[in-house]
This record gives sequence, structure tokens and C-alpha cells, in this order.
Amino acid sequence: MITLRREEKDLVLDYFFQCGTDVHLDSAKQLIETDPRARDLYEQLKATLEHLDHVDHEAHDACPDHLSEITVNKLKVASSAENARLQTLLAAEGEKVAASTSNIKITRFRSFWQNIPDVATVACVLLIVASLAFPTLNHMRSKARQVACSAGMFRVGEGIDRYRKDNNGSLPAVATVAGDPWWMVGDQGKANYSGTRHLWLLVTGDYVDSADFVCGGRKDGVRVEYTKEQLQKLKDFKSRRHISYSYMFMSDKRAKRQWDGSTVIMADLNPIFEGVSPSSNREEFKKLSIGDQLRKAMSTNHRKGQVILFLDGSALYKRVRKISGDDIYMATDKKVYIGREVPKDIKDTFLIP
Repeated sequence: MITLRREEKDLVLDYFFQCGTDVHLDSAKQLIETDPRARDLYEQLKATLEHLDHVDHEAHDACPDHLSEITVNKLKVASSAENARLQTLLAAEGEKVAASTSNIKITRFRSFWQNIPDVATVACVLLIVASLAFPTLNHMRSKARQVACSAGMFRVGEGIDRYRKDNNGSLPAVATVAGDPWWMVGDQGKANYSGTRHLWLLVTGDYVDSADFVCGGRKDGVRVEYTKEQLQKLKDFKSRRHISYSYMFMSDKRAKRQWDGSTVIMADLNPIFEGVSPSSNREEFKKLSIGDQLRKAMSTNHRKGQVILFLDGSALYKRVRKISGDDIYMATDKKVYIGREVPKDIKDTFLIP
């Protein structure tokens, strides 16, 4: 029999841990209901992991960022407890054997064969721990973060759609001048010298929850709930820690353009400018030359790829940063950056910090 593809196995695993959007989980459910191979895999997961149900009953998010840590800790606790129980069972059998060789009649121990179900249960948990592959759990955690980021970015996309309906089809944009700095995230001055100020409109306008702008893959990410007073005073996100995504280079004219649904408008943080100061504390943007490493780098949010938001509202994880031949993280033909670059033309997607 042909086995499930890796993508299908991941789908079943996501459904088992309830990680993903409703659409994602519905697809997984349909696969399990219609494909015997997927159904068998799901049942095997249930049968194997049901022995861990007794370890703790702590409530966790449906798709936590620390999925692997929860699983590993649970397995460690189970391993310790079950290993002790196994030693007790085996010691009991040893005592029975010793007693029988001394012609002493012992009746308080069950036969070893009667203990087989207990031993099998214990062995099942121990085998899980013994064969535990951390790369597999890391993959699970990575998938959970991808799903969480996709869900968050999807909600941002919904907010952008509502904003456009309220603003004659225009994308979120503050007044900017081509050639001005776009890298000073967190700056609260009068001039719009930060590309994230465009997205800040979605927070102040109550189109998107501020927490949706922080990717779970960012260890330095901080989700903040702003008060009404803070929203009135702030002109941008407080710092890069409060927004983990890069938005398309925007100006008044570009905001009003009728873009195609396949246009990339946002993605996980641009890896090229990770070393750039996240606030206005630095007076200058250090000149940056683009080498082969930066040309191939994926967003450090996920390291092997990035979640990309398209104008049609779809949020997809891609292991490449070229969409329709266009590098979304670079301005075409630009090899040296000073923090004031602009896209080459209207077809040039350039996601800035």
C-alpha cells in the first residue's frame, strides 16, 4: 500500500494536536474520514499517546508555541513514574522466583503472565521515551509556529480588508516621501521614518489586535495590549519586539493602486535587516552590502522559510523568498542599502523593516 505523503502526515498530526485554523483542521478531518491510511495513523496516535493522559491535566493552548517542551516534559514524567512501576513489577516477580526456589509458598503476588498488561503499558511509555526523536518534536514545534503565524497573519489580512472597505480600497498608509528613511521602527517623532507606521493604523483603528503582529517563532517577541491612552500617544509600535513582520514599501500613490490578489503585502521579518537598529537611538543606518548569504537567508522567525500574506487574504508558508521571480525582501538591482531605497517599479515587491 502506498503510504501517506509527508504533508498528509503533518496534516493528521496537526489535527491530533488541534493546531491550525478552522479551515486547516477541517481539511485534516476530511482526510481522516476519507482516507483509511490517515484514519489508521490517527488511531495509532491515539492508542500510543493515551497512556500519557494520566500524567497531568494542565490546560494548554490548542496550539502552544512550546508544544515540544510540553510533550517532552510529559514524557519525562511518565518515564520516571512508569520506570519505577516497572522495577516494582520486576522486583515482585524476582521475589516470587526466589521464594519458590526456597520452597516457600507465596500467594500475595499475581502470576507474571497476569502482570503482562501492566508491563506492556509501562513498556509502551518507555519505548516512546527511548525512541524519542528530538528532530521530530522540533518539527512539530516548527509546524505549530507556522500554523500559529499563518493564523495571526490571516487575521491581519482580514483587518486590512476591512480597512480597505472603509477607505475606498486603499491599503494602510501614512504620508511618506520616497527617499526618506524607512527603518526607524519605534521612533515616535513627527516624521514617518518607519515602515511599520502604516500597519500601526490597523491597531489604532481597531482593525487588528496588536498581539497578531507578533510571531510565535520570535523568542524576543512581546505581545502588548495597549490602553486607549497609549494608542492616543503612540505613533508607531514601541519597538521591533512588538512587531515581527515586514510590510511592503508604501507611499500614498502605491496605497491607492488597485493591486492584484497575488500581490505580496506582508511576510515574516526581512532577514536582510536583522542587524539594523530597531529604534531611532542610532542616528545613521550603517551601509549594508548584500552578499550571497543575505541573498539566500530566510526569515529568522522560522529560519527555513516564511509565512507570506497575499492581498487576497491567503497566508502561506514558503521555503523560498522569490514569488513570481521577484525577491520580496530586496529592491530590484539594489546591492548596497542605506535605509532609503525604493522599489524599482510598481511590480517590484520590497518588504521593509
